Amino acid sequence: MSSLMVTIGALRSASPNLHRAAVAAFEHSGPNMSVLRRRFTAALAVTAALTLTLAGCGSSSGSSSGSSSGSSSSGSEPVTSAAPATGGSSDAAPSGATQALSVSVIPIIEAAPVYIAQEQGFFAEEGLDVTVETARTSSTIVPAVTSGQFDIGFSNVVTLLLASGQGLPVQAVAPASAPTAGGDVDFCAIIARDPAIATAADLAGKKIGVNALNNIAMVVTKASIAAAGGDPDSVEFVEIGFGDQAAAIERGDIDAGLIVDPYLATALDGGAHAVTYPYQDVDPDMTVSTYFATADTLAAKPDAVAGFVRALAKADALAEQDPQAVLDVLPSFTSIDPALFGQLELPSFPTEIDVDSVRTMGDLLVQDGLLPSAPDPDAVIWSGL
Repeated sequence: MSSLMVTIGALRSASPNLHRAAVAAFEHSGPNMSVLRRRFTAALAVTAALTLTLAGCGSSSGSSSGSSSGSSSSGSEPVTSAAPATGGSSDAAPSGATQALSVSVIPIIEAAPVYIAQEQGFFAEEGLDVTVETARTSSTIVPAVTSGQFDIGFSNVVTLLLASGQGLPVQAVAPASAPTAGGDVDFCAIIARDPAIATAADLAGKKIGVNALNNIAMVVTKASIAAAGGDPDSVEFVEIGFGDQAAAIERGDIDAGLIVDPYLATALDGGAHAVTYPYQDVDPDMTVSTYFATADTLAAKPDAVAGFVRALAKADALAEQDPQAVLDVLPSFTSIDPALFGQLELPSFPTEIDVDSVRTMGDLLVQDGLLPSAPDPDAVIWSGL
């Protein structure tokens, strides 16, 4: 980082007012067919010279917060999240002691494996005492992690790349989600009611709702339209929360919207149809979201982070093998109506970060003018993996 840049954590120590302004800037900016049938198958203003804008995506509908404390798919170039043990480092706890880790997630289906790892004792097996708290968007999680409020945070890959591209010392430590396995349906879709909007190409010239501007929803929607032969620059994007998009389409405020489960299931039941599945269109194996930490945390607590990654990988594997394990933890951190559980399309929970898809998303951010150059995936992914 240049001498003009300091982290939000340094801002908090040097100037509480600047720290609050930076966090406020981040917060103002702005990134399942039946389970039983299918899955038994991201502006940090540091000085007047720098403004960082990170738009939030993958947010839940409305604000949600809470905590939970526990004592307790692959691409052609994957990086495994089953991190090896790193013995003798400075964060090693005395024999029989536990190491504390604080984690911030969004209360959405993609975060389920963290709660599975708690309930199944996987964190405890690694000697970890993990506290999990929820936040509204990944763009609010980034400053919370970089300020040192949390050790690890959940973020969609675009928010992470935007942060890294602006010089923040963040690195992905593990994957969180990927598109629904199989390729024919997904937990994320672009929906419409007009039967004339039948393919991604038909979205050209239309007004499309996304939960946050200049983040993953916009990026994948534009890529999907372009891949189908349409003009993505002809689209007007409107920021509308996931939970409000179906009604906005019905009123005619927008023509279509990118939406995720559980809102997707409700919208389809209400007469909307899936036009396309943009994550699948970009890359069926794409890493949609990750868990990340700062360079400071990774230097201070490598063993604890590695233990988190190993425990998470066990939970990911369980989630893939037994979808009911995902459904069982949803009531503990989401407000999803259990009556919808049978209609949800679950994401995949990979144990590897798909490096090729991270590179692709970086290229799309440059193409869309959101970054001047694509971040090097090797700099964005923790070498401890």
